[in-house]
Amino acid sequence: MFVGKPSELDLQLSVGATTTVVEVVGQGGVQVNTESQTLSSSFDGLEMRTLPTLNRDPYANVGNVGTASDSDPSGRGAGGISFNGLRAASTNILLDGSANNNEFTASVGQTLPLDAIEELSVITNNFTAEYGRASGAIVNVVTKSGTNDLHGSAYEYNRVSDLASNSFF
Repeated sequence: MFVGKPSELDLQLSVGATTTVVEVVGQGGVQVNTESQTLSSSFDGLEMRTLPTLNRDPYANVGNVGTASDSDPSGRGAGGISFNGLRAASTNILLDGSANNNEFTASVGQTLPLDAIEELSVITNNFTAEYGRASGAIVNVVTKSGTNDLHGSAYEYNRVSDLASNSFF
């Protein structure tokens, strides 16, 4: 045995009596991570495209994680969102597993359009040593892989001045 190394124990099991098993299969819900101690949330491509954002910034969705707080006025980290009561600058931002941090401003280095995102994952607690840089959270954005088929999307920003809620006249 070594310190910090998982131990395996190979056991031989004998065949027992036949029993009836009732298996309840649910759809959606919470998936329990049985392989590591990390606490995380992830958003797939459909959720990324359908969750409301003001400016179609994929990092705006990190505010939907349970321990997120937008009370940090610095604008650092992933859109000024802090996790677990720490500063927003203590968030490590990854793009396809590689560092995507602007080290001078402690913010997102390279932003991507929302339509280029396959999945966004936010690890908020107990992350393993492979992420090592930050103490707040790990935000990892995975981009879509390419194909030989032509795909596209369109969207429109429309704000009607007569319907704006911040008019004081």
